[in-house]
Amino acid sequence: SSGINAEYGLMQLAPDKNLILMGDFNFNLLDTRSCKAFESSLYCNNMIPLISIPTHEKPGCSPSLIDNLLTNSTENLITAGVLEGGVSHHLPIFGIFDLKYDQHNVSNSRTPKYDYCESNLNKFVEELDLNLKLFHNSNYDENNFEQFLQTIKDKIEDVFKVDEENF
Repeated sequence: SSGINAEYGLMQLAPDKNLILMGDFNFNLLDTRSCKAFESSLYCNNMIPLISIPTHEKPGCSPSLIDNLLTNSTENLITAGVLEGGVSHHLPIFGIFDLKYDQHNVSNSRTPKYDYCESNLNKFVEELDLNLKLFHNSNYDENNFEQFLQTIKDKIEDVFKVDEENF
């Protein structure tokens, strides 16, 4: 849909960090069948929805989650939520972030981007499954566990990390 394309294009131009989008996106995140493309667009751009409960309650209709806060930086998030009561069918949403700007620690290095789209998730699960079978046939000890953790870290970098030059 054109809404998804516009949102995807906006996120491609956005900074790698500290992006917060908020509003009525008109995609019900409680209905995973109808918002699959929207969710894929979010995860492909390293965006995370912060609201997970209904935000729109219209009489005679099922509650829906169409209002949200989306961010690509959760490290500054203090809390987010939905307030009860409102002046319309939409419940007020809020997010509190610690957005101090430290101009002395500004770095020119870019934060790596990760693409969590469905095809990458499937590839990650397949590759991890192969490694699990290898580890399953060996003796369990602390060394094997450390190797397995390193394998997970390596697979995350191999499968999800985006080559910035080709992004």
